[in-house]
Amino acid sequence: MKNYPPLLSLKGISKNFGAIRALEDISFDIFGGEVVALLGDNGAGKSTLVKIIAGRMAATHGQILLKEKNGDIKGKVLQVLGDPADPYTLDIQAGFEEKMKPFAGVEIISLPAMQWEASNAGTIVADQLVANPDIDLIFVHAAHLAVAAVASLEAKGKKPGEVMLVSSNGAPVGLDLIRKGWEQVEVEQPLYAQAAALAMFADLVVNKKEIKAGTYQVLGLESTVSIESWGPNIKIPGAAITKDNINEARFWGNLKAPTDAIQSVK
Repeated sequence: MKNYPPLLSLKGISKNFGAIRALEDISFDIFGGEVVALLGDNGAGKSTLVKIIAGRMAATHGQILLKEKNGDIKGKVLQVLGDPADPYTLDIQAGFEEKMKPFAGVEIISLPAMQWEASNAGTIVADQLVANPDIDLIFVHAAHLAVAAVASLEAKGKKPGEVMLVSSNGAPVGLDLIRKGWEQVEVEQPLYAQAAALAMFADLVVNKKEIKAGTYQVLGLESTVSIESWGPNIKIPGAAITKDNINEARFWGNLKAPTDAIQSVK
């Protein structure tokens, strides 16, 4: 039992794709220093849940940034999605907006960058800086869109940090923008640790053998497997990327691939 509140709390998360129930009443907490990876059969809803979580994490850090700037969780947020036909971006949007919903002082403007094209994201940011010059925070759904957003900010004479920027996926270009002061938070998808965890349990999944709850070492990180209603769940230590932790090798955007051999769980 933790004696401090969770960084992220999911309660009763459900998601339908037409008549298909992808997620049903998912609830769990994520505490500081944890990133969640999910194991399960193809089509079990793992990717859908992770994308919703990414949006909620971005919203959590967005709230912190807004409070630091405005003294309260209030202000104008420009959310730049990817292609609106892609469930990936729609799930991130759902998580972000749900987490922001309790704060009436937050106005969210959501616009899609068609086909995930960076130039479309740049155009959106440039146009919205004219239509809404009081934008406090920009949240883009991928790091390559953040690059185009920064180009538009520079073209409008903005300085690093004048308009806050949050991105999602942890790509090298996102980390570069943090180092330059343009971006404040990159919500990483921890690819190295996720890939290692999947490799560790792959034999058990393929052979339909039991995955046991307990503590496991994933690339030297103490990780915990629990068995939830949707299947096995593994929590791997991690964090959102900021200027304070950006140089840690565990972030895949630093392109320092782990060299430890992966041992299958028996």
